[in-house]
Amino acid sequence: MPRSETETGSFDNPPKPGRTLIHIQGMSCASCASGIERSLLRLPNISRASVSFATASAVVQFADTSGPTPQEIDAVLGAIRALGFDAVPAQTHDIEQPASDHTHGKGTLELADIRLGVALICTLPVFVIAMSHGTIPWLHGALSNWVQLVLTTPVLFFAGWPLIRGAWRSVRAMTANMDTLVTLGTGAAYFFSAYSTVAVSFLTHNPLHDSPLHAPVYFETTAVVILLIIVGKRLESRATRRAAGAIDHLVTLRPPRATIESDHGRREIDARSLNVGDLIVVRPGERVAADAIVVSGSSALDESLLTGESLPIDKTVGDTIHAGTLNTTGSLHARVSSPPGDAMLDRIVRLVQEAQSGKAPISRLADRVSAWLVPVVLLTSFLTFCCWYLVFPTENSLHFALSASVSVLVISCPCALGLATPTAIMAATGRAARRGILFSDAAMLELAHKVTLVAFDKTGTLTRGNPSVSSIYAAPGVDEAELLRTAASLEQSSEHPIARAIVAEATRRGLSLATGIDTTITAGSGLKANLNGRTVLVGTMDFLASHGADTSPLAPTVERAAGRAESIVAVAIADQPSGVIGISDAIRPEAAEAVDRLNAMGIRVVLLSGDHEHAVRAAAASVGITESHARLRPEDKAALIKSYRTSGELVAMVGDGVNDAPALALADVGFAFGSGVDAAAEVADVTIMHNDPRSVAETIAFSARTLAIIRQNLCWAFLYNVVSIPLAAGVFYPFTGWLLSPMIAGLAMSLSSISVVLNSLRLR
Repeated sequence: MPRSETETGSFDNPPKPGRTLIHIQGMSCASCASGIERSLLRLPNISRASVSFATASAVVQFADTSGPTPQEIDAVLGAIRALGFDAVPAQTHDIEQPASDHTHGKGTLELADIRLGVALICTLPVFVIAMSHGTIPWLHGALSNWVQLVLTTPVLFFAGWPLIRGAWRSVRAMTANMDTLVTLGTGAAYFFSAYSTVAVSFLTHNPLHDSPLHAPVYFETTAVVILLIIVGKRLESRATRRAAGAIDHLVTLRPPRATIESDHGRREIDARSLNVGDLIVVRPGERVAADAIVVSGSSALDESLLTGESLPIDKTVGDTIHAGTLNTTGSLHARVSSPPGDAMLDRIVRLVQEAQSGKAPISRLADRVSAWLVPVVLLTSFLTFCCWYLVFPTENSLHFALSASVSVLVISCPCALGLATPTAIMAATGRAARRGILFSDAAMLELAHKVTLVAFDKTGTLTRGNPSVSSIYAAPGVDEAELLRTAASLEQSSEHPIARAIVAEATRRGLSLATGIDTTITAGSGLKANLNGRTVLVGTMDFLASHGADTSPLAPTVERAAGRAESIVAVAIADQPSGVIGISDAIRPEAAEAVDRLNAMGIRVVLLSGDHEHAVRAAAASVGITESHARLRPEDKAALIKSYRTSGELVAMVGDGVNDAPALALADVGFAFGSGVDAAAEVADVTIMHNDPRSVAETIAFSARTLAIIRQNLCWAFLYNVVSIPLAAGVFYPFTGWLLSPMIAGLAMSLSSISVVLNSLRLR
């Protein structure tokens, strides 16, 4: 899907700035989510809004990407609350709190258990009385009707109060939802039965029935349907929380307490009270409480919760450790480097939350159907009653008509449609997060499997990303150490892996680097600075030539280095060629397998690099890539991506550096390798935490499987409604004798939603 395509209310590729996550309480079905979404889109300065019934949340994209003002946030919350729902910005929630608690607090769950208990205790006797069908004399007659009335009343007005409240909210908002359907159906059965009971006892003639002792009552319909819906909702909620369990798993891994060391000795404090600069102590077997930099000690840390890699990573002085990771061996002292709420774990949780709360394009059809389903069902129920009571009257017309109309109301809940896509997305993004694969948006989860071409950057993606200086070729009359010192002095200002390799080699040799240099960086090409009154150029041969340096004396040296597949950094001082630094970066052992997997999937693979042509060709050949492009500047990579897309390819770009950001932003799907904190990750659609190129093929295959599950869910949800509504309305009754009782309809409705969620859980 090209990035230029947008659609109101969806997130094809939303920019991250200006996006706000809102937690919502009180939604009962997809119609609630659709109503909230339409209300939000009517607010000024909101470009997109995506409301998810399954995650009980909304992602709001403001037109001003600098971020919403407090007044705009209040307007969003006010619009949601005006519809009768509770809303709170996600930013106000403690990140330590499991995600499921945002919508199911302790008090709410305890009250729900009480409601369930009351419904169960009161419904069983009503069900027994109704199912006796008069065969037990003492369970039949006016007295039994009063007993059923007394028992059904708390089921409807206490256990079923959330349904009534939800229906009233929808009336106030001039909408209709699942609560409206169920409340109308069970309420009609209850009040009809109550009137019949009173008529039998206090009227000389019952207008509803010839015999005063056999008035038709349907208390069991009200009680059993409400009980089944409560049980179904609890099972559905539990299954849905399992689908969202990855977030709960992540946030509960952060330890609640941290040990800090100060002038007053060691003491334990609440981990949420840590500040930047605090010295924490991490003992063997403990989890790290915050992102920090090791100041003493060494150990191996299990970072599998962040990267999906099971092997521990060695950490020593100067290395960064992350909140939630497990210290396996030695003791560490580390300085807290990130404020509360801004650790990598927190950012991952927020990214997964936003991805789970967003909507994939495939969900749009379900949203449109859900928006119209409830009004259509209300009309269908009314016509069903009129048809069987007025058009085709029989001996039991009233009983038949009421039963059929209530069944239509109860069985037609759009919950299955509303859960079909988001539960699959929740399960998929949760599993992907555990594998170290983070999606920025649900739309990317759908789009990834359509990729036809994958373009890899070389350094840090197909190579290990830890290059080192392998050779230094100084021009005649130039000291090798001085050449390295000069180059490293300029490269200090760059974060490119090759720049770090040059600086590391100079540090290893004990060279003193110049400071306070005003360096001009040309991304993907080189650096220019004035050092001791002389102009110094460090970069590609083309970069030196473009600034007037004569590079011809360096050509033979460059050819020799390129023959060894070394990356080349040329240096010119005062416009004179001074030497070449050769950089080696080993190919990742997984790279060839990654390319083989993509080729086996029928996906075209190309290599894009700013490196010398010989080095790029050698790297491409070693992993089985037949098409490569060398000496590319960032804008050249972006231009190539654009040309591929123009030719009809759906392009994925895989990179890890700042110079890859333009191409990543322009690709249909951008894959960023690394920690997810640099410019590449900021514009990428998928962040791969463990830097394994095989994860690209894994992500594409996982996307295809997720879409298959979503299609299965949608097919089942549509088929369920297409078949169940006519069946409940009695369309097949004249031909087959099939007719659903409201109780069976309630059970079928609950099972339809649960089956969709359980099918989505297969992704876990």
